[in-house]
Amino acid sequence: YGRQNWFEWSAAEHRAVREQVGMFDLSSFGKYLVQGPDILNNFGDPRSGGRIHQGMDILATLGQEVYAMKAGTLTIQTFANSGGSSGLSGNLWRLSASDGTGDYYIYAHLSAFAPGLSKGSVVQQGQLLGWVGDTGNAGPGNYHLHFEIHPGGGNAVNPLPLVTVPQGCKVWG
Repeated sequence: YGRQNWFEWSAAEHRAVREQVGMFDLSSFGKYLVQGPDILNNFGDPRSGGRIHQGMDILATLGQEVYAMKAGTLTIQTFANSGGSSGLSGNLWRLSASDGTGDYYIYAHLSAFAPGLSKGSVVQQGQLLGWVGDTGNAGPGNYHLHFEIHPGGGNAVNPLPLVTVPQGCKVWG
């Protein structure tokens, strides 16, 4: 899935990703990634240094709980100070799915990590991972969760078509 712009993909490419990754309907455990009022559909948007935005941003209040979309292992953990430039993503988890697909998920700009979790921890779907923040390049006061999906361990795909958006949540862009 080498294309970066989800909207340029053919219907067959969309189907292939959905079949591999699946849709995430989280109503079974009553939790969404984070209960934010707004989602920015900004996957593929240009960023400084010639980069492109690799995920979607869920706007929320500081300290809003962030949950695991899938069961898996926390394989990467990075740390940064609030509003600091010591890393683009700030406080980040990389969650590698336990279902053998090679899929992994990025949760970035967290204000803090859930107690008892560290690199190598095994987590269940719906388990608390941490809290929304503004670490990394989010900028002071720009509280949100940056979320990415990487099917098969490859390039990021737009998460928005693969998640069930909570009722009352506005999608922008």
